[in-house]
Amino acid sequence: MRKGYVIPFFVIILAIFVLFSFPKVQGQGHTIQIRLNINNTSNTVYIPGVGEVPSGSLGTVNYTSPPHYYLASYSGGYLTGLVAADGNSLGVSNTVTYHTLEIDQDAEEETFLVLSQGDWNNIEKEIVGVESDKFLKYPSPSFGFGLGDYYPLTVLLGYTDIDIEGSLDQSKGILRLTIENKGISGNRPVVEIRKS
Repeated sequence: MRKGYVIPFFVIILAIFVLFSFPKVQGQGHTIQIRLNINNTSNTVYIPGVGEVPSGSLGTVNYTSPPHYYLASYSGGYLTGLVAADGNSLGVSNTVTYHTLEIDQDAEEETFLVLSQGDWNNIEKEIVGVESDKFLKYPSPSFGFGLGDYYPLTVLLGYTDIDIEGSLDQSKGILRLTIENKGISGNRPVVEIRKS
């Protein structure tokens, strides 16, 4: 298995939106960083408490006390974002070819990956529902409108000091994952990721 290309997903968007929820994980005291790399530097990024910033001029910045825990990247009516009810920090960065959105949070929390039409206002309209744990109880929870036929999504994990085992294909919807420490091999921890 190639390092850095561990969990491919191909998400079919046939409904109003795609909602990918990273599940609640047992093990208090653990944190997780969810990072989304977007292959351009021409989008606009919205950071709560800061406002709109061109993705090509983000730099590398962490925000430890934002009013809400979400980041939105959009251009031409297409929105990509990360949304959580709570967190430890938000992070943004850019290179010459891509920009990155990141949420650092407790492992027990959920994070939504948003792929939709619109801009940051689509997330802002729903953030109170996310923060109050009511969002998924709505009749049709959504951050916006559908993008059309097929929208491939790949989640990549790339660690040089950890062997990650597992490869998953998932259609639209919520995916529950099990992340299990399988021991040590060649002086590196082995972690398996599979559907729960």
